[in-house]
Amino acid sequence: MKEEIRKILKMVEEKKITAEEAEKLIDAIELENGGVTQNESSTGGGDEKFLRIKVVENGAKKVDVNIPLSLVEVGLKLGTQIGGQFEPKLEALKNIDFNELVQSIKNGAHGKLVEIENENAHVCVVVE
Repeated sequence: MKEEIRKILKMVEEKKITAEEAEKLIDAIELENGGVTQNESSTGGGDEKFLRIKVVENGAKKVDVNIPLSLVEVGLKLGTQIGGQFEPKLEALKNIDFNELVQSIKNGAHGKLVEIENENAHVCVVVE
């Protein structure tokens, strides 16, 4: 959990999220862990899986993000719970079973989840 919090703080530092959003993410992580902070050695250390998102547009790298799967899971839970308050279109997320997707990844599924390519852009989402 320590690593997830470090990544959240880095996102605040880079002004990618607000302090309030970071607080909600950290609260969700603590709630998921029963309110107990775990140290890195108990979380499996180097076995952490990542969701890697890369977007290249007109030959230029636009997005290159590596997100720990545990943070993705927390973000999905938070997004499906409160996302509709900020964007009505996100209400549709409540009908998707993200737990099943995350569980299959935890059980060993890996590789490309999405790859989209056209004449101007290439998007690739991979679990590693």
